[in-house]
Amino acid sequence: MRREAVGRMKEMGFNAFALGGLSVGEPKELTWAMTKATCQELAGVDAPRYLMGVGDPLDFWEACSCGIDLMDCVLPTRNARNGQALTSRGKIYVKNSAFRQDQGPLDPDCNCLTCRRYSRSYLCHLYHAGELLLHRLLSLHNVAFMMRLTGMIQQAIAEDRFDAAYREFRNNYGD
Repeated sequence: MRREAVGRMKEMGFNAFALGGLSVGEPKELTWAMTKATCQELAGVDAPRYLMGVGDPLDFWEACSCGIDLMDCVLPTRNARNGQALTSRGKIYVKNSAFRQDQGPLDPDCNCLTCRRYSRSYLCHLYHAGELLLHRLLSLHNVAFMMRLTGMIQQAIAEDRFDAAYREFRNNYGD
């Protein structure tokens, strides 16, 4: 059905293509198999490919490896409201007691406002105090993280080292 839909869409001459109905509960292997197959059907078509609802950092890499150009998701801001921060070393939860006395930055590899001005212990305090400022600070950080991530992916593609850069990111970030 997706092949047929792509064929009809190509006939209509759209300037871009959006892929939806994926990343909504099916196994990741199926998501990437369907994404790759759909992008293969678009081979030779010079138009952006947009995958709706993909926001996990590892999923960004996978989507790009399938041929996706654009993605979006609420994950960075939604998860910030639950105390989760995306860092260069993986996801962390500032609510964890391990951060109560941690004076280090949220992510030592990040230069965003949150990482420059606030410690992990302060963010942990905000979480436990129910302060809404935490949501804003973690959202700012998570969006900055995703922006750096997309820049990293773009650079890896431009330098023809996508696979090596993805392996390096995955090793640092974790699964």
